[in-house]
Amino acid sequence: MITPEFQPALTALKEGQYTLNPTHPLQSHNPLPPPSYILIRVSFVALNPCNWKMIDFSPAIGTVGGNDFSGRVVAIGSAVRKWQIGHSVCGFSTGWIRMSGRGNGLGRLPSIAGYSPITTCSPSHNALVQSYGTIKAFDYRSASCGVAIRAFTKGKLSLILDCITSTDSMKNCYAAMGARGGRYIALESPATRNQTAH
Repeated sequence: MITPEFQPALTALKEGQYTLNPTHPLQSHNPLPPPSYILIRVSFVALNPCNWKMIDFSPAIGTVGGNDFSGRVVAIGSAVRKWQIGHSVCGFSTGWIRMSGRGNGLGRLPSIAGYSPITTCSPSHNALVQSYGTIKAFDYRSASCGVAIRAFTKGKLSLILDCITSTDSMKNCYAAMGARGGRYIALESPATRNQTAH
């Protein structure tokens, strides 16, 4: 497989600032570096609070930011057994580093079939998130956001991913969760004052 020499990438310009570099050089992937690595052609990325928080803490200048991604496996190392070329995957990669990672922390996208994703966002972004498959979007700034989600899901919501992990976002998540409980996952460690609250 022929890979391009360059790609657009969000790179660290200096502490507290990054830039969109349209010609960030790609590493050589022929062959893949260690035999345990896989190569993924990224289709979608997500920008989270950590992407603007991490840039303030001594990033390695010129390195690529970003964490969440999804795409398709286009090459595998000789030692890889779990993944095959063509698999649709999503995962998490630590940003602001110089080397790409192994195939750890990946999930295969067809294992989530059957779920009905809902989300919170600014109302101005409702059409955008729905174009990506969200069946319903709620205004996270509304005081009744969590209650509205619980009503919409008829008290059956059991899987919640909190990308913000603030006091307000946690309150919304727990207000939205069904009476039987479920699994709450946060992308950051909750503030100490919140860790004993639930």
